[in-house]
Amino acid sequence: MHKIPIFDSLTHPTSCGDWLNGKDYNNVVNNLLNQMKENKIKWAFCVEMPNVNKFRKFEYRDLVKEHDNLYPVYFFDDYNKIKSKIKHIKDNGYIGIKIHPRLSKISIANDKIKQVIKEASKYNLITFLCTYFYDDSNISIENNIGSLRKLLSKVNAAKIILLHGGTIHLLELMEIVKPYDNVMLDLSYTLCKYKGSSLDLDIAYVFKNFDRRICIGSDSPEITLKELRERYEYFSKDLNIDKKNNIAFKNIKNFIGK
Repeated sequence: MHKIPIFDSLTHPTSCGDWLNGKDYNNVVNNLLNQMKENKIKWAFCVEMPNVNKFRKFEYRDLVKEHDNLYPVYFFDDYNKIKSKIKHIKDNGYIGIKIHPRLSKISIANDKIKQVIKEASKYNLITFLCTYFYDDSNISIENNIGSLRKLLSKVNAAKIILLHGGTIHLLELMEIVKPYDNVMLDLSYTLCKYKGSSLDLDIAYVFKNFDRRICIGSDSPEITLKELRERYEYFSKDLNIDKKNNIAFKNIKNFIGK
């Protein structure tokens, strides 16, 4: 039986293979492409991250522009030049922006987050919003499901992918996003990280009952594409072909109009 192709919703290849905290994963584009071929991952979002890639000394999209199955996403961190920066991002061929409240040390209750998302939407850029909020900072306490819910109500016309699906709050976030047709729930990292926990039941439930509103990814290099493939096969094994396709690639392809 042929494997269903997957669209990986979150990868982070870098120019020199480097990664956060100095970890060595051979995190270069060619390694990503090899993993994609081995595991029938046909497409991937390639998302820039701070403090790697000799940050801001070159355009991240240059890493992947020769590969039409890789889609570059810009790490947004300049909240003082929102309009000019968003225009620059659109003009340089990015498909979207990533907002990472924890690494950028910004609260999602900050009005600038709303401004960025709305400005990106004007240019038909997708906002990738990280929902892993946990660290020991005061801002982390402010970033929670409640504040995320308030934000969604203020930007309900924008296309947003909620990265990691709220992690341990997956079912709650599933209920929250139901009214927002332009919001997709991404299961990258969460799909693989919590293997063997009670979250497995929640993931299985979402696969079965929310298949038109979710997508899956590895969060490479933290998670390998082999692990992504294995977990997808595990949770989708009893689903019909339409649900399998929706989760694996169709939802994302429709979302980005490809």
